[in-house]
Amino acid sequence: MEFKEYTDTKIFYNDENLKPDWVEHPAKFTEFHIKRKKKSILLVIGESWTYGESLPKVETGLGRFNFDSQIINGYGPAMAVTMDCDYYQYAVPGNCNAFMFQELGRILEYIWSLDYEKIYVSIQMTEPSREKPILQRLKGHPLHNLYMDTTEVIDFKEWLKRYDEIFFNIYDREIKKYNDPNKKIIPILWKNFCSINTTNRNYNFDILNDSWIKYSASCLGVKLEMPSFYAVEWLAGFQEDFGHKIKFDSKYVSDMLNIIEKSNNYLHNNPYHFPHPNDEMHLKWANYLLNKTGWKHV
Repeated sequence: MEFKEYTDTKIFYNDENLKPDWVEHPAKFTEFHIKRKKKSILLVIGESWTYGESLPKVETGLGRFNFDSQIINGYGPAMAVTMDCDYYQYAVPGNCNAFMFQELGRILEYIWSLDYEKIYVSIQMTEPSREKPILQRLKGHPLHNLYMDTTEVIDFKEWLKRYDEIFFNIYDREIKKYNDPNKKIIPILWKNFCSINTTNRNYNFDILNDSWIKYSASCLGVKLEMPSFYAVEWLAGFQEDFGHKIKFDSKYVSDMLNIIEKSNNYLHNNPYHFPHPNDEMHLKWANYLLNKTGWKHV
């Protein structure tokens, strides 16, 4: 990791991590650790919404990066300041859930080796289309089996449910690896675009049911439903490639497409998004997460 120091604060950077091949301009400052000699640390994992795309001076698609803007305006650093704890972030624009949950293991092992009494973990799941281009790299992963197994025909809603549970189980297993009476992991999970597609809550982490988009709209008195998926182009290809093993209910799909359209219309016509969240919405989301978790009282 590269290193930078401000008085009693040390900042370590790392961009040698898993990134999506399909992103034309790989982002900088995708992983960093801010050490302030605190007893607790907040670990935040996500993609472009967590990274801070559309924050002032940040436009990774055009090769514009600004680390100061990320740490001044991002919701994760704002939470860490309120919680008075150290901070670790891994967030890559365009990233997929498979990479995020794979890197969780590496990062959590590193943080556990350090002298922290409490490790707060916040994972932002993105929508379920992004692993399709890398399926060949995921051989042996349960998600590869979900895509490729042809031994049974399942409903699309069941497929989405199993998708969520694959990653929820990975998260759960990673947390269960660590057990020490002098250390504690306090984890949550939430989504920026989509609904939670399983009713199973038998996990060692808390699940926030409302998506960031739904919360953002509620700040303006707009009521939005959450779709169970988000990428329309993925759905079209998915139906064509896997229609032999997955049943698609036309009314359900049509309803989801209408919800996605309303969400997209909201993202392009409000004061909080460009369409990624701006600095004001990052601060609102930080407060929302702190209030929902009670972490502001640590």
